[in-house]
Amino acid sequence: MKDVLKECIEDVANFFQDNELAFLALQGKIELQLRDKIAWLLYKRGYHNVKKEYAPRVEDIGRKKCDLAILDDDLKPICMVEFKAHSSAQWESHYKKCFEEDLDKMRQMTQQGQFKDVQLFYIFFQTVHTRTFETERDTTLVPYCDVINSGVIHHAETTLDDQWKNMCSREDKPELISSVVIEAGEYLEDTVTIHAMIFGPTK
Repeated sequence: MKDVLKECIEDVANFFQDNELAFLALQGKIELQLRDKIAWLLYKRGYHNVKKEYAPRVEDIGRKKCDLAILDDDLKPICMVEFKAHSSAQWESHYKKCFEEDLDKMRQMTQQGQFKDVQLFYIFFQTVHTRTFETERDTTLVPYCDVINSGVIHHAETTLDDQWKNMCSREDKPELISSVVIEAGEYLEDTVTIHAMIFGPTK
């Protein structure tokens, strides 16, 4: 399943117009736009029981949902995926907590639903850009310019790979981390890439 997810992420830029992803990424977090397109690409590949915002019909789950699930013919999950996006070059430590909470949530769903052999994945999109935004037009059009500019000026001392390993360190399985670079295009005279981390499969 991981190879299929990687292929969808590698292919995703082809289904947006030129520079559209750069525009969207600098206008805000991009996880939903990418999640939705990946769901469609999975459907096109023959996974016809793809469900966004999946909630198993079991007790004590409450309003908890998983971002994306692939279901079998009995409508039970065989794969569950959580997505997060980060739009600043400056790392924020709370993403480690998000990673751990999202994995715990998916595990709770599989345990309470008594689902077997469900592959769990966590996909993290990191937007990377190269310039600061300081003009009146820039600061009007790009949210959180102060954080973004600080991240560009004081670039993180560690690599994205090291940051991802730290984010996933509770699992102690760095071999489950893979990455894909999405060429997003240009917006506001900035070249934008989106680095996707894929963690999994795990249970």
